[in-house]
Amino acid sequence: MQIRTTAIFLLTKDHKLALMDTGQVGRLDEESMHAFTDMLLALVEQETDRLVDAYLRLGSVDEDLDLRQLKKDAALFLEQYYDLPVEQISFGQALQDLLGISVKHHISLPSDFILLAKTFMGVEALARALNPKLNLIQAVQPKARAILWRQYEPSQMAKSLRGQFKDLWRFF
Repeated sequence: MQIRTTAIFLLTKDHKLALMDTGQVGRLDEESMHAFTDMLLALVEQETDRLVDAYLRLGSVDEDLDLRQLKKDAALFLEQYYDLPVEQISFGQALQDLLGISVKHHISLPSDFILLAKTFMGVEALARALNPKLNLIQAVQPKARAILWRQYEPSQMAKSLRGQFKDLWRFF
């Protein structure tokens, strides 16, 4: 998945929003995209273990990571959003809070993920300026679910299995 920042938004004749990019470009690999998708769904569905698992798949950690404390911090993070209706959750703020957790626990996140977070914050700010009732999480949720389900399609499972067999063959 390619990520771009510094965008210009245009309204087309058929009342659709068009994006013109003039900024940085990044790329998320498939595993990072799945981890990001899991993080988004974990936030919406309030699943601490899923959030921590996705976070650890996305970043690299020190040997001395206190997993118990990380789970506590993730639970506190999710608790902030527990009673809020989905339309009141700021995805940009949630990403910013997650980046704070990574700093606290010395989790190194890929620079492209940070670029993605920055992009989402900008998009959310613009989208809310255009439509204050818009909920970016709710708008992105169907796409996130589609990405997640795509990884379980037979062709993707076969591709993953081939890769695992190749790794096993090299090991022997």
